[in-house]
Amino acid sequence: MKNKKGFTLIELIVCIGIIVGLNVVIGYNIKLASRTSKSNKYKATMNEVFKAASDYVELSTSTCQMAYGDYCAVTIDDLVKSGLLDVTIYDTKIPAYADGSKFEKNTLINVNKAYGKKVVSFDCVNSEYSITSENLDNYAKNYLWERCE
Repeated sequence: MKNKKGFTLIELIVCIGIIVGLNVVIGYNIKLASRTSKSNKYKATMNEVFKAASDYVELSTSTCQMAYGDYCAVTIDDLVKSGLLDVTIYDTKIPAYADGSKFEKNTLINVNKAYGKKVVSFDCVNSEYSITSENLDNYAKNYLWERCE
């Protein structure tokens, strides 16, 4: 009777296949969780900015009187100075900027009161897209932030 030491080639190939398969599944799930987390963070940030801009227009009628009919542009600095946004917003990455840019004092948020409802929007860079209070859920759900570059 032979004294068997070690593993056969088939056993090694099966083990390597199992390890590779687990790495693929685990790697994909980690990437998906990271992407979902980032998207939720962006959505929360934009919700906060949109709510602050909406409140600003409602509270400060003298400063922002819908100058162009139903349209008003508000800067991040206006929102911070009014106390509607915390100064930490300047350290927050803008979802629509792929290069990692952060909100600046002169970053514009648009507020439209058309057809009896208010829509707050942020224009995407180098793109025809806008992130609005109406399509924000769609951006977050379908990871469309990359489209807005």
